[in-house]
Amino acid sequence: MSSAERIRIADGVRQPGMPLRMVAVELGRPVSTISRELVRNQQSDGSYQPHAAHELATGRRARPKIGKLAAIRRLRAIVEDGVGRAVEPAADHPLASPRPP
Repeated sequence: MSSAERIRIADGVRQPGMPLRMVAVELGRPVSTISRELVRNQQSDGSYQPHAAHELATGRRARPKIGKLAAIRRLRAIVEDGVGRAVEPAADHPLASPRPP
């Protein structure tokens, strides 16, 4: 979820009578995602601060590491070299075209 989405959630929560469903529709997200965001990233006083919420969520990311293609130059070179090449299925594969004798 982006920082801008979190700001919109905070704006919606602060408006009296604004249902979470309406905020969710505006963001194109399920209501459960908005509800979970509010519960997981609220402050100790129960308020929702979007910038603090973004920092909390960023700290909990599952993969805060560098991707393999960014970290391993040789692997990246192999992948870049192979991108765009036509790949033919093995001769015994059902999608292989018949070859003349």
